[in-house]
Amino acid sequence: SIDRRVMTFAVAFAAVTAGFLGFLTVFVASTPHIPTGLTAVALAGAVYVALWVLYQMLFFTLSGATAGMLYARIALCTFDDQNPSRATLRRRLAAWWVSFLPLGIGFLWSFVDEDNLCWHDRITRMYQREY
Repeated sequence: SIDRRVMTFAVAFAAVTAGFLGFLTVFVASTPHIPTGLTAVALAGAVYVALWVLYQMLFFTLSGATAGMLYARIALCTFDDQNPSRATLRRRLAAWWVSFLPLGIGFLWSFVDEDNLCWHDRITRMYQREY
């Protein structure tokens, strides 16, 4: 359901944001000349995106599900009702960016899709099921 997907994203967002704030605290405390202006915003954005990718890659590679998916009791399943391989899960991460980058249209697609699937679900031929 969409409610569980939103819960999954909220947990992931909270975890990555907490990691980012921890990184930012250590960086500011240990740097004599803190960058400002657009340079600071660009660096902060790059670090946040890197942490997001690292979060997804680590969880999909090591456990096959993110912390948010475990909390929401969601697992990924292929359209053939098989468990996805780790390589397929990594491809899903790339497809996730395809859904996200055009202003999130790939995620909004789930509201008009007959099965409530996003673009990355269709691209990787996977869906999230509750357990």
